[in-house]
Amino acid sequence: MSRFEALIELGERSPFIFEKLSYAYSGALEYEKAILNLEAALKLEPNNSVNRYRLGDLYFKAEDYRNAELNLKHALEIQDAPLDKEYSTLATVYNYLKRPEDAVKYFKKALKENPENESARFSLVITKDSYYKDIEARIKLYEDYLKAYPNSQFKKWAEDKLKRLKTEQFMSPEGNKN
Repeated sequence: MSRFEALIELGERSPFIFEKLSYAYSGALEYEKAILNLEAALKLEPNNSVNRYRLGDLYFKAEDYRNAELNLKHALEIQDAPLDKEYSTLATVYNYLKRPEDAVKYFKKALKENPENESARFSLVITKDSYYKDIEARIKLYEDYLKAYPNSQFKKWAEDKLKRLKTEQFMSPEGNKN
């Protein structure tokens, strides 16, 4: 880090220097300093979608979800490539912000970009499960998932969750009447 900092003190200001310094600080878990340096790089190259995405990720790691959202969305707007990973990351940020409707929207976008993204597909189910109140709707989520994707890498987790939901339903006052 000290060599890059020395270059900056000598007046050298390039995206490369700020990016490398940001990487070093991020590796040392000094997210605020990593963010400051990546922001400096972005002042020099404002449409660098990779750095904009990294900045969103750094804000996410620093638990500043509002700035994570803003930077991830900006990165998506200027990037021209399959975006399923980026949409999934933004959806996860929305889950941390307790905005499941937005998370669902972006998991769906991730799946539109890459229908084979099994992690996004299952994360969508988990997100819906987290905000659905009706236990029957939640049970149906997992039943539909297991029926549609019987060989999913998340099959065991889905089966366990389905079993717990059915037990919860049975133990509820409404379940005992049925």
